[in-house]
Amino acid sequence: MTTVMSDVVLFEVPDAGLSALLAERLADRWGVTVDAGRPEVVAVLVELRPFEQDLAFLLRDVAAWVEVEALGALRFELDGRGYVLEAGEIDWSTHIAGGSNATWRGERGRLLKALDTVDRAILLYRQRRDPGQRIDGLEELRQDIIFALRLNDESS
Repeated sequence: MTTVMSDVVLFEVPDAGLSALLAERLADRWGVTVDAGRPEVVAVLVELRPFEQDLAFLLRDVAAWVEVEALGALRFELDGRGYVLEAGEIDWSTHIAGGSNATWRGERGRLLKALDTVDRAILLYRQRRDPGQRIDGLEELRQDIIFALRLNDESS
């Protein structure tokens, strides 16, 4: 059996806006890349630093974020294996229910909120003077959200 060792942790985030929030939170300590290339989720890739206990610090930080965002759990990959990080409770009131018109408005609202969050993260990291603090992939994520908004508008 071959073991794949990696210095990158991949978190699967269910929403583009949430992925930008997580990336923003983690970018002060780790190198972060956002990748919307997977269906249904946005990957937030975090480069581990060569410090003892760095993985433990990262997982505690992400667990605290999962709890604050009321996600309940978040899937992540490390060394070629999948894991689930559970924290807090799910806030079911944030999920959209109802007919197609309500779903359309909810989807458009979710995309607009995600676009706002991504724009804020882009602006914040452009203003930083430390080039070591970065979030790669935000511009591409922004373009994906804009494309999804256009598709959403055309289908209404």
